[in-house]
Amino acid sequence: MLASWTFPLAMGLVSLLVGLAFGTALSRTVARPLETTLAVLRDEGLRAVRGEPPAELELDDPALPSEFRELTQTVHDLVQLLSVRERELAQATDQALAAEQALRTVLDESAEAKMLVQRGIVEVANPAFATCVGRPLGLILRKPLEELLGAMDIASPEGEPLTPAELIERALENDVVVRCNAPEHGERWMEVRADTTAAPDAFVLSARDVTEQYRLEKLRSEIISLVSHDLRAPLTVLSGYVQMLERDTTEEQRSRIVASMRESTERMRSLVEDLLDSARAQQALAPSVVEPVDLVTLATNVAQATRVAFGRDVAVLARTQVEAAGDAKRLRQALDNLVVNAIKHTRPDAEIRIVIDRSGKMATLAVEDTGPGVPPEAREAVFDRFAQLGEESGGVGLGLYIVRTIAETHGGRAYVEDAPGGGARFVVELPLASKPRQTRSAQSAPDDSSSA
Repeated sequence: MLASWTFPLAMGLVSLLVGLAFGTALSRTVARPLETTLAVLRDEGLRAVRGEPPAELELDDPALPSEFRELTQTVHDLVQLLSVRERELAQATDQALAAEQALRTVLDESAEAKMLVQRGIVEVANPAFATCVGRPLGLILRKPLEELLGAMDIASPEGEPLTPAELIERALENDVVVRCNAPEHGERWMEVRADTTAAPDAFVLSARDVTEQYRLEKLRSEIISLVSHDLRAPLTVLSGYVQMLERDTTEEQRSRIVASMRESTERMRSLVEDLLDSARAQQALAPSVVEPVDLVTLATNVAQATRVAFGRDVAVLARTQVEAAGDAKRLRQALDNLVVNAIKHTRPDAEIRIVIDRSGKMATLAVEDTGPGVPPEAREAVFDRFAQLGEESGGVGLGLYIVRTIAETHGGRAYVEDAPGGGARFVVELPLASKPRQTRSAQSAPDDSSSA
C-alpha cells in the first residue's frame, strides 16, 4: 500500500522540479532581450531629451527576438527624425531672432515714428515715436493710443482740431499732414500714415516730421511774394526814372531824378542784404569773435549815425557802465535795426532813446519810443521772418528777425514790451563780459552796418 502512493508522489516532485527549471530558463531567455531592448530605448530617450543625435544602433544579440529588433529600430528612427527636426527648429529660431533684432535695429534707428496698435493699445513702438509724444519708451507700451495722442493738440493745416480717432480714420484712407503742438517739442508738422495688418483690430501707424519741409515751402512762398512785390516796386520806379532821363530835362530835374534813383537802389540793396542775412541767419549772424563790447560807446555811435542818415535825434541813457560779451559788428547791426524800426513806426517829432542797463548776469540794450506800441498778441510774432507791423512799414519784415537771431546766437534773447509812458520798448539781453576790456579798438563798429 505504501508503494502505491510513493511512486506517484515522486513523479509529481520530479515534474515540479523540471517545471521550475524550465520556467527559470525560459524567463532568463525572455528577460535578457527585453532588458537589452529597454536599455537601448532608455538611452535613445535620454539623448532625445538632451538634444543629442541618436547613437549608432547595435543589436548583436542573436537571442533578441525579431519583434524586439523591429520595435527598437522603429524607436531609433523616430528619435533620429526628432533630432533632425530639433536642429531645424533651433536654426529657424536663431534666424527669427536675428531677423527680429535686425528689424528692431532698423526701427530704433529710423527717424520715422512707428508703432503697432491693436485694439487701441500701443503694443510696439520705436524711440522716434517716444520722442514724438514726449514720453519715455517704457511709459508708452501698453498705453491707449488715444491717451498718448490726446495731449498733442492735433489740427489740420486749416486749423481744424482733430481727435485721435478722426486722425486715424483719415490716415487709413490717405497720408495726412497735421500740426502737432506738445509742450516737450513745441509746434511740429507731421505726415501721418496708417496701414492695416492681418491681425484683427490692428494697424501700423507711421509719422514723419515734415516741419522743416513745411517751413521751407512757406519761406519759398514768402520769398516769391517778396520778389514780386517789394523788389518789383523799386525796379518799376527805376524804370520810370530812366524813361524820364531819356527826355529833355533840366540839370535840376536830373539831379532830383538821380537822387531818387540812388534812394531806390539803396532800398533794393538793403532788401537783398536782409534777405541774404535771414537765409543764412545762424551762420552769418553768429559772432565771429567774442570780446567785451562797451554798450555805451556802441549806443553813442549809433545815435550819431542816425542823426546824420535820418535827421532824427536819438537820446542815449546809460544807467550803468556795462560791457557785453559779443561781436561789436553784429551788435551794431542789431541796434541799428532797432533804431530804424522805431523811426519807421513813429512820427518825426516822436522821442527815441537807447537805454543801457544790467540785470543780474545779463546786460540790457533797449530802444524805447513814444509810438503806437506793439499789441500783446503780436509781441512774439513780430520777431518772425517777414513779419510786418503795418502795411506801410517800408521793409520786408526781416529787421527784427535779424535782431532776435543775433541776440540768440550771442547767448541772449530779444523781446518787446510797453515803454514807460506808452510806446514800444524793444530789449536785447546779452551776457556780461567776464573780463574788462583792455583796448578800445573794437568798441565801435563801422558806420556802414546793415540796417533794418
